[in-house]
Amino acid sequence: MGILQKVRVTDWKVVLYFGCAFFGFYLALAVPVLLYAPSRPFTVPFRALTLAMSFLFIWRAAVRSKSIYNGPLLWLYLLWMAIYAWRLFMYSQEVAYTRHGQYEYLVMGVGMCLVPGLGFFYAWDTRRLEIALYTIAGVGSLAGWAYCWIYRAAIFGGGFGRVRGGEFIGDFVAVNPLQLGYMGSALTVVGFGLIRSKVKGWRKLLMLGVIFAPSFMLVMFSGSRGPVAALLACILLYLLVNVKRGKLAQVFAFSSFLCVLIAGAIWYGVVSESVLLERFVNTYHSLNEGGNSTSRLDMYQQAFDQVSGSLFFGDFVELREGLIYPHNFFVEALLVTGLAGLSVFVPLLIGTFVVALRLMRKYSRYGWVSLLYIHYFFYVMVSSSLYSNSYFWCSMGLVLGVWQGAKYGKIGADYEPIGNMRPRQF
Repeated sequence: MGILQKVRVTDWKVVLYFGCAFFGFYLALAVPVLLYAPSRPFTVPFRALTLAMSFLFIWRAAVRSKSIYNGPLLWLYLLWMAIYAWRLFMYSQEVAYTRHGQYEYLVMGVGMCLVPGLGFFYAWDTRRLEIALYTIAGVGSLAGWAYCWIYRAAIFGGGFGRVRGGEFIGDFVAVNPLQLGYMGSALTVVGFGLIRSKVKGWRKLLMLGVIFAPSFMLVMFSGSRGPVAALLACILLYLLVNVKRGKLAQVFAFSSFLCVLIAGAIWYGVVSESVLLERFVNTYHSLNEGGNSTSRLDMYQQAFDQVSGSLFFGDFVELREGLIYPHNFFVEALLVTGLAGLSVFVPLLIGTFVVALRLMRKYSRYGWVSLLYIHYFFYVMVSSSLYSNSYFWCSMGLVLGVWQGAKYGKIGADYEPIGNMRPRQF
């Protein structure tokens, strides 16, 4: 019996929520790309559905006993939400030119990111987590293959990888190369969770191939160093945890596979003329010989100069010069909320990071949850903004929700397949 046949009607709430929160937005964006149409008529209803599902899970967790993470990080999250929303509202009252609309930062930061993330504080159990894993993998693979098809001429025709100074081939683009690169690396992390699934033989090889193939192509296509660095950090943690647990045979097999993959990536990058390898080489020369690689440092310096006059509550939602976020979540938190918000933000992030490491060590079956958060942790640290990266906040809530589920005894270290579990009424 297939996995979809074992999913009850009530489980489709989980399917819909996880499908929308992770990778579903990329799938929704693929439609206007194919139609060469504006994206808002497709993305706004999708965001509304995600928000509605978030409120549903928040309400369910609030009215049921032992159904929500109740540790100190929840209160830090709520306090950060209040401070961040207040500062975004205050900035929306300023008469200033910004990249987005007057209240758009508030809508994105709270409605698209923090509220959906709060819904994942729900205390998840084994059954729902397994359904969630297959849902994320399925939606992500479908979206990955969709973009491989959309840009097939560039990917399979040679010369792909941020061609023409960072643009895709074509005259209409809704998803930039960086987003697709991180999508590919995140999908790879999800694939790690399926390596230990109960699917056997050729079915497992086919399943992993369907997941890893578009991941590989999208990362190479992006020509971005960030997705590669985030993925390597996750792989290193994955190997260290398995070494600590004494799974040496698994570590050896995975390391061998990784070496083959890296060799193939280098060969493919050279043949396809991807700029990804060139950018890594340029970074190496810049670090050792000096060079023009200080754009990130320049933005950090601009942020510090800008916030110096209003250090306690922050100065603005973005850099006033250039109208761009500073590409680092710690710097951005200081810029937007000042020391008042940063003093809440840092313990929240570091605390969740520690919980993620503990979850991966004690409940290795759910290590993919931790790796997903760590992956997006690196994403927001170097390449994204706090008000637009909903995946980071959702993965944060998921880590804490799974950890609380473990404390309540809803999950265990031993694997229990879907077919052998009786689901609780939701």
